[in-house]
Amino acid sequence: MSEGDSRARTRTGYLGPEGTFSEEALLGSVVASAITPVALETIRDAVMAVQERTVERALVPIENSIEGSVTVTLDTLAAQANDVEIVGETVLPVRHYLIAGAPVALERIEHRP
Repeated sequence: MSEGDSRARTRTGYLGPEGTFSEEALLGSVVASAITPVALETIRDAVMAVQERTVERALVPIENSIEGSVTVTLDTLAAQANDVEIVGETVLPVRHYLIAGAPVALERIEHRP
């Protein structure tokens, strides 16, 4: 890729590391060749990277079906990132699977918070 090509790509932050649902949502919502994904350590880091202009955009979770609103996203947007605006939405259906090396009876599976 030439230097000119890399400048045309939008630096886009997401909650990393690689392989997270945030990265999956990002790569599923844009043309991958149009962005340079930037993995960031926390949701706050992703939002603040836009505020500080180290990335042009970021994809962060704002709501999930189990916990509801993602408060760190909302709090950071409201209190610390006055120059950041929500410009779009993508929905990522997530399915979790429990796997084991051998068959396990359902009654033997325990939920531990």
